[in-house]
Amino acid sequence: MEKMSKQTAHDRISNLAEPLLHHILSFLKRKDVVKTSALSKRWRYVWTSVPTLDFVSYSLSYIEHEYVAWVYWNLLRYQSTNVETLRIHFFYRTCFAKDVDTWIWFATERNVRDLGLRLGSGEYSLPQSLYSYSSLTNLSLSSCQVAPKGGIGWESLRSLSMDGVKLDEDTIAKLFLGCPRLEFLNFRNFLGKSRLDIRSDSLRELVIEKVDLPMSTTLEISAPKLQCLHIAGMWLEQVRLTDVPSLQKAKLKLIAETHGLNNIKLLESMHNVTKLELGLWEFQAILLSEVKPSTPMSPPFTCLKISKFNAKRDMFGIIALLRCLPNLETLIVNDIEQCYYPHSRESIYVSDIKVPLPCLKTVEFHGFRALEEVDKNTLKFTGLLLDNAEHLERVVINAGRRQMVVGPTHASLQGISKTAKI
Repeated sequence: MEKMSKQTAHDRISNLAEPLLHHILSFLKRKDVVKTSALSKRWRYVWTSVPTLDFVSYSLSYIEHEYVAWVYWNLLRYQSTNVETLRIHFFYRTCFAKDVDTWIWFATERNVRDLGLRLGSGEYSLPQSLYSYSSLTNLSLSSCQVAPKGGIGWESLRSLSMDGVKLDEDTIAKLFLGCPRLEFLNFRNFLGKSRLDIRSDSLRELVIEKVDLPMSTTLEISAPKLQCLHIAGMWLEQVRLTDVPSLQKAKLKLIAETHGLNNIKLLESMHNVTKLELGLWEFQAILLSEVKPSTPMSPPFTCLKISKFNAKRDMFGIIALLRCLPNLETLIVNDIEQCYYPHSRESIYVSDIKVPLPCLKTVEFHGFRALEEVDKNTLKFTGLLLDNAEHLERVVINAGRRQMVVGPTHASLQGISKTAKI
């Protein structure tokens, strides 16, 4: 009976339609996909038509020539007329140029839509034929050379990611002109010009992670249609937003060393942003130290997310910031730190502080491993919010797998206070 039960369970998988089997196998490493041919006669040739060809090397000890031979071995046995995804990841050498060109040609002949090239040396130049291939919807390039001699015809492309790719002004212009449906753009280790003038009607989200520019050079971003912006790994002084009237959501993880009004000016340039996320406490701490109760904050922020928050260190800074955000409806605090901060007060008194929060409805705290670790300063800050936000509906404290939902009164804090570290 047990044997029959196992056989039945096995047959349930084997009898699935081939597209479902392909979908399951698409989550496996390519070597594991090939190994399924030994399961049974039903599985013997399934692997030869899986439309996801993911040749990603997970080992640093592989030999490049063996990798190239492995890719050819798979392509020669591929039986489907369509390839949905091709990913090539190995340390490229110039002697493999024709090989990579052949793999890309193989995929484009089979209508590939998702192409990923991660070639460590930065010496590989995309074949000119690829620039006129119009079926791509997702393209990810790392350490490649992008140098089209003519125009770019990626008419179906919706997502483009580039890591360590050098782009001149002419190439950037060709990209936006040749990608009329582009919605997501990610630049990592950007090796481009100091100005991004994005006149694209389709681009909605821009991610910039590190830019290779001299410290004295500013990256100026102009994108009238952009709705979501994420900037990380840059110096605060290097970022300038000049024309982003459609921007609604911003995530900033910047590095700042000096005080000044650059922090405030950057926020002021986001005229219509409603959701703001701040990260990297160095930037956050300097920002909070500069905000004054009388500072006007023109963006109508309705959602603010703070990372690396230390109640003892950041309490008065965030109070000053909240005073400048009268439209705030949601406050989310992530990665709460409980380390001792030597320059902050040992005891914080907030009972007499008034912070008008007419629109605040929801507050969330994340980062405690247990409710017992909720510190007294976080509780004081929570109490301050309860006192000043007349329309506050709930405060959620997530601690490990437990969640405490605090109601609109101080009575609901007592259960936490009994176990918190006072």
